[in-house]
Amino acid sequence: MHNGLFWSLAICVAAPVTIFLTLVCAAARKGIGVRNYLALRWPGGGTIAVWCLIQLAFIACVDGLIYLLRGRIVPPFMVDVYETAYFVPLLWFAFVLVAPVTEELFIRGFLFRGIERSRLGPAGAILLSSLAWAALHTQYDLCSMTVICLGGLLLGFARLRSRSVYPAIAMHLVQNLVATIEVAVCLAVAQPSG
Repeated sequence: MHNGLFWSLAICVAAPVTIFLTLVCAAARKGIGVRNYLALRWPGGGTIAVWCLIQLAFIACVDGLIYLLRGRIVPPFMVDVYETAYFVPLLWFAFVLVAPVTEELFIRGFLFRGIERSRLGPAGAILLSSLAWAALHTQYDLCSMTVICLGGLLLGFARLRSRSVYPAIAMHLVQNLVATIEVAVCLAVAQPSG
């Protein structure tokens, strides 16, 4: 459960299958194209940059609060995974690029659109997609899963406002990049110099 090499390989192996099935299921929806169903509409670089800045502000606020409450930002799970990665570049690739693209295409692309078109509407899509995203992260403690759910609300709002999945992908990438940098820094500081 805490083996970084396993997580890296599992993410990279599962991603093409997940993306393929997401595309197949989206294509099966009659009357709406895959690009439209998954919100694969480029909103412009400026829009993505603004949402990434909002994401960075969210990360700073949450990290500050977590530090005040727990005294540490990095969850023990991530330390264990990083220390057992064996090939750290693969871990970075899996966590920072592959996981955000895969999860967002499914959660804020496919799942979001299906819920949004139901009686639950946009608010239900934001809430349920956030809960589903948090449920995918059971490797974390309740505090971390709560933060993931709150972050999911922000990603869902970005998806709704931009009418595109790309801001959510970029924001998720920023989130995972910052989290992975935090783990690397935490371990570097903990290492005795010599």
